[in-house]
Amino acid sequence: MGARKSAELNEPIKPAVADKTLEDWLVMAMQRQTGAQVDAFLESRGRDAESLVSMFKLTSDHALLKEAMRDYPDDVLVQSTVVLHESESEPEFSKWAARWVEFDPDNALAHYMSASLKAKDDPAGAVEDLVAVMSLHGNHDHGGAFMINQSAFYESIGMPAPVAQAAATQVGTPAIGSLRKSARALATYASDQREAGGQEAADRASAAVLAMGQRYTQEHGTILENLVGVPIEKIVLKDYEEADEIPAFLDRSVGDYRESLDASMADLRGLMKNNAFEKMQALSNQSDLQEYLRRLSQLGEASVQQWVNQKMNASP
Repeated sequence: MGARKSAELNEPIKPAVADKTLEDWLVMAMQRQTGAQVDAFLESRGRDAESLVSMFKLTSDHALLKEAMRDYPDDVLVQSTVVLHESESEPEFSKWAARWVEFDPDNALAHYMSASLKAKDDPAGAVEDLVAVMSLHGNHDHGGAFMINQSAFYESIGMPAPVAQAAATQVGTPAIGSLRKSARALATYASDQREAGGQEAADRASAAVLAMGQRYTQEHGTILENLVGVPIEKIVLKDYEEADEIPAFLDRSVGDYRESLDASMADLRGLMKNNAFEKMQALSNQSDLQEYLRRLSQLGEASVQQWVNQKMNASP
């Protein structure tokens, strides 16, 4: 029985529809789905908050997000989606940012996005907001709900379950570039404080911004999160390159810290050298897909991407 199970795992994936190859399904996963398929999935899920937000992310149909905002204003998934995907110029953006903090108080990302609104006009207030959440452990965009719903949607249109699950991992973390923008504004504030003789205030601001960047460069973070976190850390270090002493909030010299960040960026670029379609083509059987999903859940995106690249490089 064990040998039979092993043989099954290493068989090529059999698509649910006879005229579709694995490559056909992967191409479909890369394309936006619209129309009757989306409507049917939404109706099957009762047009709840998760399904509406998930289909908005998949299709970029803002009518679906507006429906979620109208029907589920107290849902943190809806709140986070508005804040992470809509423009700050939207009239009610600040209201949704404040609502996300209210309903998700232990989530550092909610506080970061709220603080980013203050960074330009009230940098001192933004710094205090960042300092207040330095000890929070939660930092998530609730993307897990989206992955579950996206996988279910793919299965609803006939995609084989292992392919649907793997394809649902290919969508990146929502754009959080505004954090980098607020980091620059707060770094400017810290520099101004330093020039005015307020070294303590400058270091406090720099430490808070550095902690925000470091939260995105943890071992199990996604590649995109690391690509956000490393530049934020570099923004802080830039103002201390000429310092005679190591700042109290750093555990090593600025030069050593910068070298480690440069090495991390080089590694990240190497991991991103293959696009998502090429990556999925390398996972040609059930066993590979299951190992991919296991590594993703236990080790994180960077680790699983390194494993996929090794498989691709080893292929003839």
